[in-house]
This record gives sequence, structure tokens and C-alpha cells, in this order.
Amino acid sequence: MNMTNLFVELVVIGVGAIIWVGFALLSVTGLDWVSVDQLTSPLWFIPLLSLIYVLGIVTDRMADSTFKACFDTNRQRPGFETLSEYHEARMLVLTGPRSFAEAIEYGRSRIRICRGWAFNGVLIGIFWNLLLWTQVSVLGRIWFSLATTAGLVLMVVGCVLVWRSLRTDECGRIRAQAMYLLRIRADRSARDADLEAGTDELSTFAARTAGLWAPGPWTSRD
Repeated sequence: MNMTNLFVELVVIGVGAIIWVGFALLSVTGLDWVSVDQLTSPLWFIPLLSLIYVLGIVTDRMADSTFKACFDTNRQRPGFETLSEYHEARMLVLTGPRSFAEAIEYGRSRIRICRGWAFNGVLIGIFWNLLLWTQVSVLGRIWFSLATTAGLVLMVVGCVLVWRSLRTDECGRIRAQAMYLLRIRADRSARDADLEAGTDELSTFAARTAGLWAPGPWTSRD
């Protein structure tokens, strides 16, 4: 996978992570120390981007572990009877044509982003409500909390549904591409076998007929 694409993917996941980390921090420390001018200063760009990148890595691993525990992702591979069969087919595709491998990696990137944001959405909802009810006093706070929470729930459910759909599509694509590559390999092996058999037959024919062309005692001599 292209390193630039991987960096962008982790940054996209890390943006959600820094939101809930920020909400958690503010719910404990309060809002009085926050300065919008300092946070928007260009001097904070590199440190903030680095933090987002690191949080993206950590969140991706946490989301992966959570989804494995909740959805048993090690066994749910549509179109494959066993997990080893899926990994063998995937390895075959990744070592095949570059366009096949790039399509698989692009699909995997979208799966990880949906998984990461489903995980982020849950934590954003938790810490946002914690911040709202401990540090913020606004009129109609309960309705504001319900509206934002409902929006986050819809986002999380949407991310999970899209994640499931993308995983199913990925398994179908890997299966189809692996079968295609195996068929191409079988046809190539058959052609090589036919060519080898033809070469052997030619060699046998040449050996059998070599004596017919040997000079006999009747051959005239100069």
C-alpha cells in the first residue's frame, strides 16, 4: 500500500480520536484555560498533526480488537469455508497483477476508516455528553444532548452497516480474482505440459528415424 495513502487513512481516523480525547480532557479540566487563538496558531500544526497520526494508529488497533470481540471477524468471511482459505486467496491476489492488489488495498482502507469512525463515534458520544453535563450550561441542554446523541448513533450504525457491506464485497472480489488467477495458472500449466509432451514426441521421433538417414554401404564415395 502507498505510504501516503496509509498516512492519510490514519489521519482521517485520528481526527475522530482527537475529538473524543479533547472532550474527555475538557470534561475533567474545564473550559476556562482554552484559548481559540492559541489552538488555531500555525505553530500548533505540526505537533497537532503528529498527535492525530499517533492517535490514528492507536485507535485503529483498538477498533480492530473491539470489532473482533463484538462481531467475531476472524470467522465471518463470506464465500470462504475457513479463515486459512481466505488468507491463501488474499495472498494469491496480492501477489498477482498490481491492479488487483491496489483494488484490494483500497477496499481495505475504506473498511478500516469505517471501523475506526464507528469506534470513534461511540466515544465521541460518551465524552461529549460528559462534557455537556459537567462543564456547559445552556438552555435546553437535554434536547441538545438528545439531538447530538441521535446523530452520533445514526453515524455509528451507518459506519457499521457500510463496514459489513464492504467486507462482503471484499470477500467476493478476492474470491473471484483468486479463481481467475488459478484458472490462468491452470491454462498456462496445461500449455506448458502440451509443449513439453510435443517436444518429447519430437525427440522420440527423431531418435527412431535417425537410422534411416545414416549412410549405408551402397552410398557412393568420392
